[in-house]
Amino acid sequence: MIYIGNNVRVGPNTIIRSGNWNYISFVGDNTGNIHIGNNVRIVANSVILKDVSIGEGSVIGADSIVTRDIPPNVVAVGNPCRPIKKIVRNGS
Repeated sequence: MIYIGNNVRVGPNTIIRSGNWNYISFVGDNTGNIHIGNNVRIVANSVILKDVSIGEGSVIGADSIVTRDIPPNVVAVGNPCRPIKKIVRNGS
């Protein structure tokens, strides 16, 4: 199951994939879960793989591959995608 929160923006050529391929039978397996929190930004050409959660208010940088959970309110980039900076908002 794929859950996408409110006010989520997804850049072009992004892949959100909740399953894998069985290379023996070539049948898709859509058994994974993906949870994308509210106010998340996923920049172009990113890949979100199964069984991950992206915390509220986070930004996923361009060309990133998300293979593990990303905490709330961080900028995360890379392959594999990792948090590099905490986002501090005024008034919170």
